[in-house]
Amino acid sequence: MKDYSKIIYISALALLIAAFFVANVEIGPETSIISVIFIISLAIPSFAAVMVWLGWKKGLALIAVLSAYALVLKTIAILTGVPYSEFCYNELIGAKLFGTTPFTVPFAWLPLFIGSLYLASELKIKNKKLGLWCHMVLLFNSKFI
Repeated sequence: MKDYSKIIYISALALLIAAFFVANVEIGPETSIISVIFIISLAIPSFAAVMVWLGWKKGLALIAVLSAYALVLKTIAILTGVPYSEFCYNELIGAKLFGTTPFTVPFAWLPLFIGSLYLASELKIKNKKLGLWCHMVLLFNSKFI
């Protein structure tokens, strides 16, 4: 088995440095493109993994469908307050689609979904309903961590 520990350590260090700047550096409207770049660049590995897993046609189709789902879900949530309660986004994380939802929402949401799907599939649960519940619990918890 190939040793990926160096890649993991370097990636963790890069993410730690990025997190420091995201948390401690004020980002104004003139530098909001930095947020957009971070959000998109952090989504690329999970999108690539889906392409490797399903092939580029099915992977791209899954990403497109889930992106549309994320945009619709978040837009409905912003307009109605369900299921999250009332909230809104500002323009610091990307231009808004439909006047409410930043275009970066799928790039932020899909890696959480894909990661929880992967973790649930690794549990090797034979019962499909239980596997689906595990996926939903992992996804729900990843939203609040």
